[in-house]
Amino acid sequence: MEGTVIKSTGSWYDVRNAEGKIYKCRIKGRFRLEDIKHTNPIAVGDKVVFELENNVETGVIEKIEP
Repeated sequence: MEGTVIKSTGSWYDVRNAEGKIYKCRIKGRFRLEDIKHTNPIAVGDKVVFELENNVETGVIEKIEP
């Protein structure tokens, strides 16, 4: 699923999808292992790809779009 980050609070991000639904998401740990050296590699306004978790109200950000 794709969306836009609309809020960042600590390790959680509010992501709005194309239909306007907002999901609470966190980032995968692999961003910390890649060449991304920032403490918080995601900013408000970033386009991201995320997968929903079991409870379908929260998700995990898999990719930050360029």
